[in-house]
Amino acid sequence: MTRILSLVLVIACGPKTAEPPAPPEPPDTFRREPPPPLVADDRPITFVDFPRELNPRDPARGMIHASAGGGCHVYVRDDSPRPPGKFPPETPIACPPVMRASEWGHCVGSGTISANLDGTQCICQPGDGDPPPKPFRMPCPRAP
Repeated sequence: MTRILSLVLVIACGPKTAEPPAPPEPPDTFRREPPPPLVADDRPITFVDFPRELNPRDPARGMIHASAGGGCHVYVRDDSPRPPGKFPPETPIACPPVMRASEWGHCVGSGTISANLDGTQCICQPGDGDPPPKPFRMPCPRAP
């Protein structure tokens, strides 16, 4: 009787399996400090004066953007239909060292930071929206 009960338990429950894998760790726990308040600067913006794009690129996934929560993300393209000006969902990614400066917090979401040739003036070009919000001047991110 004991053998039959043991056999039934082994068959019904199956062999002991390993614990399920732990959920993946977030790609980066870094959170940049919020930037100081932005001072309004109403000078006109001429895009040719800001030819240097500062957002780094991930070789496999494209441009890296600053997240509103202080981290970084990419937009992984897919074939899902979206309205004009709408990006795919944000995919978290480790922030490269160059994006750890608090100034990146002024240009979050799909924003792109561009600088003049000598890196003394910067603008943020927000990307979401149809039409997207107007670009604005902001302090250039400090080097890490």
